[in-house]
Amino acid sequence: MKATWRIWLLVGAPQAAALPGQKANRTGGLYACPLTHEINDCKRVAIDEGVDLKKESKENQWLGVSVKSQGPGGKIVE
Repeated sequence: MKATWRIWLLVGAPQAAALPGQKANRTGGLYACPLTHEINDCKRVAIDEGVDLKKESKENQWLGVSVKSQGPGGKIVE
C-alpha cells in the first residue's frame, strides 16, 4: 500500500469559545483544514484533554495565536 500525502492548513482562532466539557468560556482553538475543493472540511483539533484544573487555567489562553509545524511527520507547536 502506498502512503498518500495530504497538505493541511492549520488555522489558529485565539478567541474561539471553549469546547464542550472544558471548564472555561473562551480558550482559543486550532483548526486543521485539508487543502481540498470542499468548503466545510475543517475540523477543530481537540487538545488540552485531561488537564488538571487545580494546576492550570485554560480561560483566555489565546490558543492558536501562533502555530508552527515541525515538518512532515512532526508535531504542531504553539
